[in-house]
Amino acid sequence: MNIRDNPGTRGPTKKRTTVARAQDKPKTVLAFITAAGAVAAVQTAGAGGTVRGWGFNQNGQCSVPADAGFCVAVSTGYGHTLAIRPDGTVQGWGSNEYGECYAPPDLGLCTSIDAGGGFSIALRQDGGVRAWGVNEYGECVVPADLGVCTAIAAGHHFAVALRQDGSVRAWGSDSYGQCFVPKDLGACTAIAAGVTHAVAIQQGGGVRAWGKNGAGAVDVPADLGACTAVAAGYHTVALRQDGVVRAWGYNKSGQCDVPKDLGACTAIAAGNGHTVALRQDGVVRAWGYNGYGQSYVPDDLGACTAISAAEYQTVALGVDTFALVSSSTELAAGNASLAKEIGLLEKERGILQQQRAALQDQVLAKTTALDGCESTNTALTAQAAVKGRGDSDSDGTIGQSDLYRLFLHWGPASAAENSGDLKAISRSVKSAIKAIKLSRRQR
Repeated sequence: MNIRDNPGTRGPTKKRTTVARAQDKPKTVLAFITAAGAVAAVQTAGAGGTVRGWGFNQNGQCSVPADAGFCVAVSTGYGHTLAIRPDGTVQGWGSNEYGECYAPPDLGLCTSIDAGGGFSIALRQDGGVRAWGVNEYGECVVPADLGVCTAIAAGHHFAVALRQDGSVRAWGSDSYGQCFVPKDLGACTAIAAGVTHAVAIQQGGGVRAWGKNGAGAVDVPADLGACTAVAAGYHTVALRQDGVVRAWGYNKSGQCDVPKDLGACTAIAAGNGHTVALRQDGVVRAWGYNGYGQSYVPDDLGACTAISAAEYQTVALGVDTFALVSSSTELAAGNASLAKEIGLLEKERGILQQQRAALQDQVLAKTTALDGCESTNTALTAQAAVKGRGDSDSDGTIGQSDLYRLFLHWGPASAAENSGDLKAISRSVKSAIKAIKLSRRQR
């Protein structure tokens, strides 16, 4: 795919014929499996809504599938668009010439996605990075030692990642040094990838850029100040901490002329020759090249939560009021169900604790009874050994025959032992001994 060095004057130079269709992807339904799961789902859903796209649509990148539904993140690239559903799965539509719209089956759940030039990149929930699509310059070959990351960005044929330790890595096409991260960059908090240059925000809020410096896109203004977000196309855009938007670089179509009445913003995006901003009130504004209507925000768009731009199109994530209300209802029901479930578990826990205590008492009683029985048996056996055959009654000792009689009377004692009643055991033993003595007197 060829990208023009003179943006904003001509249409795309290459036509893509393979388009991903909505029916090729299974539908996803937002379901609340458990009460705890419902809370997590609602928190994620609160930041998203339905996807809208406008501008260049030769490959269907602005034709949002009917089954796209509620999404929490969106990104558009050079001919295709990606979105993340509330369950963390990724869906794509538009050009699929290189498989850029079909997420790998083993991708897993994701938190961030970005669409580049014929390839896609995703950040998984575990911090791992995956890329798929065209791999002409190794843009889909994620470094094996990349480690856990917190942010990703896709350029035309290169990718950038922000690692957990704040360091930045880049791979893919390096024809203009866009993958050569400055050694003195230091730890960063945000990144962006343009057509042929990369941008990063350092921990202190300062902005650094490297790669092709066409029209000064890499020359960060000295008076820029601390920033919280950056975006890049052929030009560079930055969002300052005070919500003010600044832009520099290619400006043939006015993409760097920020409207004076823009106001404070929360997000920014950059296409080849246009710029998009999301104001604090949720209103989307766009300016610059408008050859395909990419800078003309639909009148019925409404408030949005996220924006993305690339090439000659713009996409936005609107606030889905119905979805939020429905999610709130599900949350209330989920919390009530969770509270009821917790109450039942606590009650069952109390019953189990009582049963455990009773069993411990029974075990203790049986152990004591067995110890007593063993002592009695030992004493009787000792007397039998002294007596010999033990059949004479002259010395009053209990012989073997007496021991046999005792065992005949042991049944009640054994039954009492099983019930754990020590008093019953004692009575049974005394009764047995009394019976033996009575039998001896009668002889």
